[in-house]
Amino acid sequence: APLEKIEVKNGTWRLGLASKTKAILEEKGFLVSSISNSIKRPIAETAIYIIGSNVSKQTIGDLEKHFNAQATANLPDWLKENYDDSQTAASEIGPKYKFDTDILIILGENIQY
Repeated sequence: APLEKIEVKNGTWRLGLASKTKAILEEKGFLVSSISNSIKRPIAETAIYIIGSNVSKQTIGDLEKHFNAQATANLPDWLKENYDDSQTAASEIGPKYKFDTDILIILGENIQY
């Protein structure tokens, strides 16, 4: 079975956190298909969102252990397509992650490296 595509977003202001995480995850055999900054920062706790329908329990379990976080399929409002932050002049409406992402990880301030 093909590896689930993992998208990593940096939910902190720490430079290079997403690329560092990508390297660490890839060393462990995960497939990181995309990295970028989160539209919302800072995020306190790292979060794992299950987007795809065929994500293996093994992968989820491994990621939960790695990040010490509980995975969920419930996306917060700010990750939904029609979300627009009234506090900014820019429009945030639109996809918040890649269409082929299976698992979305938003890195939080609690990351220890």
